[in-house]
Amino acid sequence: MPNRRSTTLSRADEAYALLRQRITRCELAPGTAVTARELADDLGLGLTPVREALTQLHRERLVVTMPRRGYRVAPVTATGVRDCLEVWAVVRPRIVALAVTRASAEAARRICALMDDGLDTWADTPTVHAGLENRSRAWSLITAEAGNGLLADVYRLLDGGLLRLRAVLPDGTPLPALPAPAWAELFATRDAERATRRAAAEIEAFRAAVRPLLARLEDAGPGVDEPDGAGAGSLTDAAWAALRRRIIDGRLPPGARLTERALSAELGLGITPVREALARLDHERLVLTLPRTGYVVTDTTPQDVLDTVQVWAYLAPTLVGLAVRHATPAEARRIVALMTAPADDPVTLTENRSQGWRLVAQAGRNVVLGDVVGLVDGALSRLFARLLTGPASPVRAAPLDWARLFAERDQERARTDADRYAAALDEVAHWAVDEVARRA
Repeated sequence: MPNRRSTTLSRADEAYALLRQRITRCELAPGTAVTARELADDLGLGLTPVREALTQLHRERLVVTMPRRGYRVAPVTATGVRDCLEVWAVVRPRIVALAVTRASAEAARRICALMDDGLDTWADTPTVHAGLENRSRAWSLITAEAGNGLLADVYRLLDGGLLRLRAVLPDGTPLPALPAPAWAELFATRDAERATRRAAAEIEAFRAAVRPLLARLEDAGPGVDEPDGAGAGSLTDAAWAALRRRIIDGRLPPGARLTERALSAELGLGITPVREALARLDHERLVLTLPRTGYVVTDTTPQDVLDTVQVWAYLAPTLVGLAVRHATPAEARRIVALMTAPADDPVTLTENRSQGWRLVAQAGRNVVLGDVVGLVDGALSRLFARLLTGPASPVRAAPLDWARLFAERDQERARTDADRYAAALDEVAHWAVDEVARRA
C-alpha cells in the first residue's frame, strides 16, 4: 500500500523548491503580492504546478492566499516567530538526542562539516547567509537520521519560519548552534542526555535573545492565522470532513484511487473545494497526490503509528498546558463536551476526539502547534478507530480529566497529566503494533 515515503519528483515539486528557496532567502520579501500566472511565467513552468506549489507553501505559512487577488508572501510577525520557536524548543532537543544515538558515521561526518562555519552571531552578509542555509541542510539531515519520518515533516513546517528570521534579526544576535567540535564529541560519545541538555539550553538562550525584537515586530494581520484559507463551515471544510470520515471508517481503504471529478460528483460539491480538501488530506498524510493521475489513500504502517505516538508524547504536555492556560470558558466547555461525548459507533467517537484535540490546539493560541496536530491527527484517528473495533487492549490510556484541568487551571499539573497520558498511549500503540504482527 502507498505511504508518505513513496513520492515522486514532479513539476509541482520543482516549482515548490524554487519558490520556497526565494521566500526563505527573502528574495520574495515578506508582504510581497504575487499571482500564480506571474510566478509561472517567471519560473518557466505551467500554471497548475505553480498553483499546487503555492497550496503547499500556504500550508507551511510561507504564503497567504488572497481570494480572487492572488497570494502574498506571509509577513514575519511576533506571533509567528513565538509560535515557531515554542514548538522548536520542544522538538529540537528530542531530535538531537535521537540523532546522536542513531546517525551513521558518514551522516555524522556530513553534519559536522555543514555545521563547521564558525558562526555564533547573526550578520547580514553573504557568508552568514550561506552558513544559515548549510545549517538548514544539516538539520534536515539530523532529522532524517533521528529515524522518525513525522519529526522530519514537523521540522519542514518549522524550517521556513526559522530561515526567514534573517529578515528581522539585528546584527549581533546570538545564533543557536552547537559548534562542529561539540557535534563531533556528541556523535563520538552517543550521549543522548548531554545532547538534550545542550540543545535545550541553546534554543532557550536564543528565545531570550530575540524576545526584545518580538516586542517591536508587528503582529499577525488578517489571513495569517487561517492555513486553510476558509473559515469553519466552508465548502472545503464540508468536503474535507466527508472524505476524512470515509478514510477513517474504511469506505475509502488504503490504496483506493481518487479523482477530483468523481469525488465532486459523489459529494455534490465543486471541483475547487474538493481539490482544497484533498490538499489538506495530503498534508495530514491520509492521501498522497499522484502527479497528473489523481490521488491515492495512504496506509498507516506500524512504523507510522510508532512515529506518530512518539511525536505526540513530545508535544502533548505543551499542547495541554497551553490550552489550560489560554482557553476561554466557552472553549473549555466545548472541549469537555467533545472529549466525554458518548457515541454509538467507533468512527463517531474517534471523530469527536479528533475535533476535541483540534480545539485544544486552537485554544492554546499557537497556530504552528495546531499545524503539527493536523499532521499527527490522521494516524492517531486511524489507531483509535482500529483499537475500538479490534481486540481489546490489555493496556489502557486513561483519558484526561478535562473538566478538572479547566477548573484548576494548573498548567504544570496539566503538563504532568498529559505526559502520563502520552506514555500510556505509547504502551497501547506498541501493543497494537505487536498484535498486528502476531495476526500476520
